[in-house]
Amino acid sequence: MESVIEELDESSLRNVISFVHSVTGITIPEHKRTMIQRRLQSRLKFHSLTSYKDYIKLAKASDDELTQFINMVTTNETNFFRTDRVWEYFENDYLPEFFKNHPGSTLSAWSAASSTGEEGYSIGMCCEDFKRKQPALFEYKVLGTDISSRVVDHATKGRYKGRSIDNFKIKRKEHCDRFFTASGEEYAISSVLKSRVKFKIHNLFDILAEKEMFDIVFLRNVLIYFSSKDQEIVLRNLDKKMNPGGILVIGESESLTKLKSNFEFVSPLIYKKKGLS
Repeated sequence: MESVIEELDESSLRNVISFVHSVTGITIPEHKRTMIQRRLQSRLKFHSLTSYKDYIKLAKASDDELTQFINMVTTNETNFFRTDRVWEYFENDYLPEFFKNHPGSTLSAWSAASSTGEEGYSIGMCCEDFKRKQPALFEYKVLGTDISSRVVDHATKGRYKGRSIDNFKIKRKEHCDRFFTASGEEYAISSVLKSRVKFKIHNLFDILAEKEMFDIVFLRNVLIYFSSKDQEIVLRNLDKKMNPGGILVIGESESLTKLKSNFEFVSPLIYKKKGLS
């Protein structure tokens, strides 16, 4: 007979929320109790545990289970070319301006909290379009990072199906035809983009270990999960990996105006690192 998992009481809930924050920086409100319980139940069942307290002890003691825990508690929702105004800015304003001011330079873009890779590949598609239009040499590289190993694996494979690709086929059919190959229900990203867009696991509360400095960083719909204090920590870590004058793109429901940071407002969703570019 299968053991019955105990309810997630207030003490256990606070324990889980505290642990989530300690390993991801994410602040989960207590009213998300049902969501937390639903997401973690499968891991308790897998280990034949009935207590959330015992499960957290296991996650703290096991790197493998910690990875599974992070995969379960993080939210990963994105689409190709999400938020039209962002891509209009990137294609029509940012790329021409960068090319004009940095002739011969390779554009370095970072999709922070890249989820399953749609944003990183969207950046790549825009850059490929721009390369076509330029008689002179234009090069670029894109790094996508996320704390979840599950979504990084998904992004690296570059295979998509369902709602994400269905919407994309309607909005940007030309890009879909050019950069994807259909295989049954799945669409596989082109080798050209896979060679330019790379993914790795990274926690935004750590300074990125790459030697690369970035010209533009996309950090969208992520800061809303952090407290103001933690948002400022993340922004400092980004600042250390960006070139002077680098651009930071954030989400529609986010703002840096009340935070202490080294970024100045350019336009809605767009901020610029202080200093000469």
